[in-house]
Amino acid sequence: MKRKVIDYGEYVEYKIYEKDINENAIIYAQQTKKDIENTFGKTPRKIYDYESSIYKEARLLFGDCVKYDTEDERFKQSIYRTKKTFENILKCNVNLGLASFVTLTYGDTTLSRKKALKDFVLFKKRLLDNDDVKLKYVGVLERQKERGKKENNYGSWHFHLIVFEHKKEFNYQYIKKRWGLGIVNVKFIKNKDQLSYIGKMSNYLTKYLSKDRILAYEKTYFTSHNLNKPVKLSVSDFIKDIYNTSKYQLKETTSVKYSYVGSVYTQVYKKIS
Repeated sequence: MKRKVIDYGEYVEYKIYEKDINENAIIYAQQTKKDIENTFGKTPRKIYDYESSIYKEARLLFGDCVKYDTEDERFKQSIYRTKKTFENILKCNVNLGLASFVTLTYGDTTLSRKKALKDFVLFKKRLLDNDDVKLKYVGVLERQKERGKKENNYGSWHFHLIVFEHKKEFNYQYIKKRWGLGIVNVKFIKNKDQLSYIGKMSNYLTKYLSKDRILAYEKTYFTSHNLNKPVKLSVSDFIKDIYNTSKYQLKETTSVKYSYVGSVYTQVYKKIS
């Protein structure tokens, strides 16, 4: 039985895997993938819809356990890994202070990705020069479809961000003045203390990556360097704290059962100040 404890700052996750994943399981997963392809062909939809396969279980639980052959498979794997990364970032940072969704768009058409990234760097510099603001964020780049076009003709780039620990003054007028290149949107994040909201925010960012393949061979998201990161804790020490101290309060317990790797139990604890 494999166990792990991850500290996300305000919350701690304690996971228990009924069966451990090992080299034999990886080999079995690869073989099962081949069996599925031999039976159903290499149509990605067929492979991904095969509910009882160890192939799908390995993809869901362990990400890189199975090698992916087609572009469609690799793209879905990349989106899955990126969503998990977003969730980890949000768990570690969203509850530390004020946080907002921010969208930065261009008034004129900007087709150059390189120029868009340069504009974002200059935008951050204007924040630092004027207000000594250390921007703490995670974001994605998206290209809009050209208005009135039914075909996949893509227009200007724009940014979708989640900004953490910002000042009260970090509002629409504040951002618009310092962006200065088009329309902005700023929406304060409410209910961020609810665990279920983490998944919704992660989906907010991920959906802009999965709308098209235009970023398939580019870095699909970007973050500031000052973000908090998850920390792996000692399982034995954590269990002692649960039974001998009042450092943690149990907030949520879930269990998911898989045919090969067995049940995966997750307990979420909130730190008590």
